[in-house]
Amino acid sequence: CQKPRRTRSKKCSKHYKYECEKIASSLKELANAFDLEKSLPAAQLTEALKHTEETYKHIGSMYESKLQHHWESLGDLLFMYKGVLAVWPDILSFHKTFLSKHKEYQKMRDEVKLSQEDLEGIRQRMDVVSYAMLAEVSHFQQQKVHDFNGAMHDFLGGQISFYEEIVKNLKEAQGRYMTTPQQ
Repeated sequence: CQKPRRTRSKKCSKHYKYECEKIASSLKELANAFDLEKSLPAAQLTEALKHTEETYKHIGSMYESKLQHHWESLGDLLFMYKGVLAVWPDILSFHKTFLSKHKEYQKMRDEVKLSQEDLEGIRQRMDVVSYAMLAEVSHFQQQKVHDFNGAMHDFLGGQISFYEEIVKNLKEAQGRYMTTPQQ
């Protein structure tokens, strides 16, 4: 069995990390330019810019580590269901073949090669197999709904937590900037 491919989520998360690093680098250059002025308001602005730079670096790291985890969990479930669904056509084909044998047994009964009791026993066993198959299909449908409801709930909950943490970090960085009325 192959392992699920994780390249898509990794590729996307690296892109976000790279973009955050570019923003952080720009903020660092801006802070260095503002660092030339030594007045208190300019120094506070420079420190706020440096903090914002670190915030964006942290957010980039979050994209690489946390965001990827959420996508991988969902991807694992999709990969598992892909495997399960791949065998259903074979199972249904086998069942169809199994049911078509009933006609052959009926013909054998008509040719007196098979007794009525034997045919009845075969029919009962075929019914058991058919009911078991229907029960499995029904169980699969119920399990699928349960699994995907849970997986999507967890995935979206993780996404919400992830972006709430980003918002928290950005608000904290925003709080370092003093807004003073212009004179």
